[in-house]
Amino acid sequence: MKNGTNNQIITMTFSITRCKARVLPEKDGKQNVVSEIVVGMTGVDEVLGLSGYRDTLVKLPAVDPNNFTPFEDIDEAWVKPICEKVAKDNNWEQSIINEIAAAKDRPIEKPFSFQQKQPEPTE
Repeated sequence: MKNGTNNQIITMTFSITRCKARVLPEKDGKQNVVSEIVVGMTGVDEVLGLSGYRDTLVKLPAVDPNNFTPFEDIDEAWVKPICEKVAKDNNWEQSIINEIAAAKDRPIEKPFSFQQKQPEPTE
């Protein structure tokens, strides 16, 4: 995968690492209504170990009495398309790639070997 700034090859993996339901006990005569979902995605550069994260709150449409699924009956097949759509619509993969590419160009502070604290002797 190329990051678009300097054509450097990046080995990235992306996954939905957060998917939390926000549930109303009762809404419009229905019980355990999922009204919102918190969705988060993590991308990791497998070579350097750098990572980035994005998340958002997705508000779900009003309850459809003819097509209602209570919280306790929701499975991965129900929620996965919602998570994937929000990640795609917000261009999270490219955004995380850009963040990691920029991080590679920022120097980080590190102590010299003679400045590193030596481990305490154990008895």
